[in-house]
Amino acid sequence: MRKAFLAAVSLVTGLATFYAAAAGPAAAEPARESSASAFGLAAEGLVPISPTIVTQANFPPGEDNANAGPTPSLLTLPLGNLAIAGVIGVEANAHQADDVAPTTTGVPDTPGTSSPVTLAPVNTRALARTTGLGLVFSAPVGNLNPITTALAAIPSLLSVEAVTSEAVAKCVDGQPVFDTGFQVAGLGGLLGVLDPVVQALLDTLLGLLGPGASLSSIIEISPGEVVSLPDGIGIAGLVIRLPLLEEEIVVSYSEVHMAANCTVITAPPTTPARPAGPGGRLASTGGETPFLAIGMGLVALSLVGAGVVRRSRKAATQ
Repeated sequence: MRKAFLAAVSLVTGLATFYAAAAGPAAAEPARESSASAFGLAAEGLVPISPTIVTQANFPPGEDNANAGPTPSLLTLPLGNLAIAGVIGVEANAHQADDVAPTTTGVPDTPGTSSPVTLAPVNTRALARTTGLGLVFSAPVGNLNPITTALAAIPSLLSVEAVTSEAVAKCVDGQPVFDTGFQVAGLGGLLGVLDPVVQALLDTLLGLLGPGASLSSIIEISPGEVVSLPDGIGIAGLVIRLPLLEEEIVVSYSEVHMAANCTVITAPPTTPARPAGPGGRLASTGGETPFLAIGMGLVALSLVGAGVVRRSRKAATQ
């Protein structure tokens, strides 16, 4: 897992899609080595959060692992408290054979909302899914800051029904092929449809922030952020940036790794050397020289035999 996933890499997304398409009908191969990992939630900024609800799988030996649980977190920030809630499920598979079925192959290809994995089946897969995600800000006791008061008056900064990310890897023609997929469903809070009351609260907050302030001054999101890794690929289902609170939250992160030249290395069969005979190397029958010696012996034996026959015939005539 890398902090680099916090930077958007749109070029990598295009390359990963290209590699997956280019793989096409090429023959898949057993993978020599791979790994997968996923987590539900992490944050960095004024108050960091270590990855929460984590799983990992490796080949060798070949593993299928999963983890799940709620992830209530409370960040005590200088401006107040940020409560984060959601239910997380993560899975990781790392096999030698390409027998793992991705989950997001069926999601629609909708820019900014979802994108399917197009590579299947695969050797290695990481999946993270967070449901019922919510962010709520509350002002500290005794607060006198009008900006903090206006921010706390907003019922929900963000709510999301589900955030899913998936990263996969497959060994094709001796080289790893990577792909990613994601889906963000049911956006609410300040990024949903605002009723008149919430819109008025938002306008009040933006007025306090000054000229040029906009919704992105308070909250902005980046769905399906892909990051290139030295030997793999990662994807965050959703990155939430809160400039006013100086906090950045990553939701549903998945990554896979597979080394270059991923084909299983098979040692060539070896032919055991034939043992030498009692007379040493020339007495063995494993080379050309022994056959020469044996051939000459047979010629000599035939000449001796011919002499014996002639002598026998001569003795018989006497």
